[in-house]
Amino acid sequence: MIQAKLDFKSFGAGLSATLAALVIVCAAAAALFPGWQVAHNWLSLFSPSVPGSLRNFIEGLAYSVIFGWMAAAIFVSAYNLTIRSKL
Repeated sequence: MIQAKLDFKSFGAGLSATLAALVIVCAAAAALFPGWQVAHNWLSLFSPSVPGSLRNFIEGLAYSVIFGWMAAAIFVSAYNLTIRSKL
C-alpha cells in the first residue's frame, strides 16, 4: 500500500481556515447568546479580551491563522517523518 505525504501548504491553509471559521461561529454565538459559556471558552483560548468584543474577534482570527500554521508545521513534519520510515 502506498501512503502519500501530507502537503504542508494545503494542510496549513485548511487548518487555519477551520480554526478561523470556529472563531466566527463562536463569536456569532457569543453575540446571540451572551450567557452561553461554550462559545466564551473557545474564544478565550485565542484572546484574553472580553468574549464578544471586536478586539477578541480580531485577535481570535489572527491567532487562529498563526496557530493553524504552527500546528500544521508540527503535524505535517511528524506525519511525513513517520510515513517515510514505513515506505
